[in-house]
Amino acid sequence: MKSFVSTLAAILVAAGLIFGLKAIIEQRERTKQAYEALAVDNAKADAWIAASKRDRWERMTRAPKPEFVTLIGSATPDGQTILEKGTKLQFVGPVDAASSDDIIVIYDGKKLRIPAWITDLE
Repeated sequence: MKSFVSTLAAILVAAGLIFGLKAIIEQRERTKQAYEALAVDNAKADAWIAASKRDRWERMTRAPKPEFVTLIGSATPDGQTILEKGTKLQFVGPVDAASSDDIIVIYDGKKLRIPAWITDLE
């Protein structure tokens, strides 16, 4: 009887190990598939963002240049200056890079670089 219990325990331990390893392998495969799907989705998002930036750049460089822009959100462009929502800033122009969504404004006599999306600039 003692050898039967020992054998049964060994079989149960082996079965547990086999099922555990199988679960680990299956989870690894599901994780790999999810990672690959995420990489595809990220590539699509990156392409969309790049196209959006190009479109915004083209609109900003072709459109008549406004004299002022108004912030629709708060900004801290240089890490020290706090610009509150509703602040009216003198508009200088877009940053000279088609890959950037930033613009140059003048506040308190200083040129500052801020994201265009935080202004009423369209």
